[in-house]
Amino acid sequence: VDGDITPANQLYTITVSSPLASHFFVSAENVLLVMLPLNYEATDFTTAKRYSFSLNIADLTVSPPPPSPPPPLAVQVDVTDVNDNAPEFQVPSVEFITVSESQLSGSNFTMLLASDADGSEPNSLVSFSIHDGNDAADFAVAGSALQLVGQLDAETQTSFDLFILAVDHGLPAF
Repeated sequence: VDGDITPANQLYTITVSSPLASHFFVSAENVLLVMLPLNYEATDFTTAKRYSFSLNIADLTVSPPPPSPPPPLAVQVDVTDVNDNAPEFQVPSVEFITVSESQLSGSNFTMLLASDADGSEPNSLVSFSIHDGNDAADFAVAGSALQLVGQLDAETQTSFDLFILAVDHGLPAF
């Protein structure tokens, strides 16, 4: 540690070794600041989800500058995923499905498709549930399959309006 270096007489520079290192800045108080949002799911982000750059220091009290300045400090910022996306269904919001009354109880009759744009589990993991319309408990969700668990009778009821909910496993859940 150089005792005559104070925030007023030192200079930090960032040497870019990552195309996104411009997201960072060193303040006059020598604090590394994040200047732009760090988005885990950004399409132009590296697969490592990491920012890497070098931080150089110069002592402005020394004139001329020393022939061999101190080595730069390698900085690596690893970005973690937050649950900032809700699941979205991959089919229209209203889908009409025909199920025969002779369909066996316990059989699957459609697959539920939804995805979550978050980049990692548990934030991107989606589960389904029947939110409304299953008063007689004739239907159930098994994984991503909608399943018949009761016995349908077309003479008693000809249609059902089921409202399916897709929820991710992140905190807070969407």
